[in-house]
Amino acid sequence: MSSHLEQFQLDCAARLSSESYFEDVSVFVIRPRSSAEALLLQTKLDQALSGQALTGGKCGVTCTVQMPSAEVPEPNLPGPVFEAALVVRVIENPVVNMGPTGTGKSAEEAALAVIGALHQFAMENLVVTASKNALEPQAGELLSGKVVYDCHFTRRFGLPQQAKVAPVSIAVSGSLPTAVVTLECATADAAIYYTLDGSYPTPAAGTLYGGPLTVATACKVRATAFLDGLSGSNLMAANIS
Repeated sequence: MSSHLEQFQLDCAARLSSESYFEDVSVFVIRPRSSAEALLLQTKLDQALSGQALTGGKCGVTCTVQMPSAEVPEPNLPGPVFEAALVVRVIENPVVNMGPTGTGKSAEEAALAVIGALHQFAMENLVVTASKNALEPQAGELLSGKVVYDCHFTRRFGLPQQAKVAPVSIAVSGSLPTAVVTLECATADAAIYYTLDGSYPTPAAGTLYGGPLTVATACKVRATAFLDGLSGSNLMAANIS
């Protein structure tokens, strides 16, 4: 099952490919899984722009659907709720594009078609919208002889709030060198792990708590708790001095 971010990218690419306007415009998904795939993808992109590979009998303009990014605009909401951003880059090689096998569609025209196809596009009740900076020219590409526009989109989605083990309570009685540390967790059957050396207590690296422990020297007690089917607890700590 694809993640929300991956599906966002794949669905937008499929949406563009399904539109009649893009029958002669190559649409690429930028998601290489290895250096070999990245090289193959770049080769296909170069061929589509140079006229060595045709789409619908034409060439000279491509759309690359970039890997999305995401922000959390309201960090106090549970989940969290993400605002994912996606860029579709439209690249035109004017020399090829206006030639006998070219699409005849300018980068500007293609970019507007991208925005028209994806703005207010609903995918399983999650709506894609064009960003405020919907269309952005990439002037740095002019030296390569290409005309490039980035089309910006956003979509909000949330992750289900994960159930966590309750945090460990740390109680210290007495004083060094016979301080006694007691750890408790309100989640029934949760396993408590602790460390005294400042490291993060995990089932692999921490010590399983079996009962009150006597501490002879100054240290920091750090504790977490785990139970199958739940996320681990928040990290708790107490200084003993």
